[in-house]
Amino acid sequence: MSSFTFSTIVPAAPNNPSADQPIMLTNNISTNALVAIDHVSFNVTGGGQHKQVTFNNKNVPGVQTDPGSTLYTNSGTASTVADLFFRNQNGTFQVLPIKAWALCSTAGIVATQSINITTVVKTGTGQYTVNLTPGAVTGTNYGVLVTAGANGGTAITGNYTALGVNTFNLLFKTPTLFADPSTFLLAVIQV
Repeated sequence: MSSFTFSTIVPAAPNNPSADQPIMLTNNISTNALVAIDHVSFNVTGGGQHKQVTFNNKNVPGVQTDPGSTLYTNSGTASTVADLFFRNQNGTFQVLPIKAWALCSTAGIVATQSINITTVVKTGTGQYTVNLTPGAVTGTNYGVLVTAGANGGTAITGNYTALGVNTFNLLFKTPTLFADPSTFLLAVIQV
C-alpha cells in the first residue's frame, strides 16, 4: 500500500517562498506519484486516462438518489472475498456474476476462448467434464448456462451436474440420444 507525503499548509502567505519551495516540490512529487497509480500520468500521451481502478477496501455506499450512483466493492454473496457492485436508487446489483466461461468443441476449449476454465474433457458421446480454476467459485452453489450448436441440423440440449467446488459434468442430448454438439458455450454463474 502506498503512502504519500503531502503538506496542506503550503504555500502560506506569511511564509518566505524559498522556505515553502522544498515542501511544494515534495507535494508535486507526491501528486504525480499518486496520479500514476491508476492513471497515465503527466507529460505522457494519454495522460489522465485510467490504467485500472483499484479499490482500497470494502466500502458500502449510502442510499443513492438519481442521478447519483456508485461502483464499489463489498463481500460477495458466495464468499467474503471482495466483489464488485453497482448501486443506484433502484437497488444494489452485482456487476458480473459470471465467474467462468468457455467456447468449446469436441476437442475442448476453442483457441483461448475461456476465462477461469482449466480443462474441458470429452468423456463419452455428449459427455464432458469441466474443471474450473481454483477459486473461480465458492462451494457447489453455482449455476451453469450452456448453449449447444446443432449437429447435422438436429437440435441438442445441454445440462450440467456439479461434481464438486471446481468441477462439473455436461451432458448433451437430442430428444432421445446422447450427442456431441458442433460447438458449445458455457457460462458459470454465482451470485
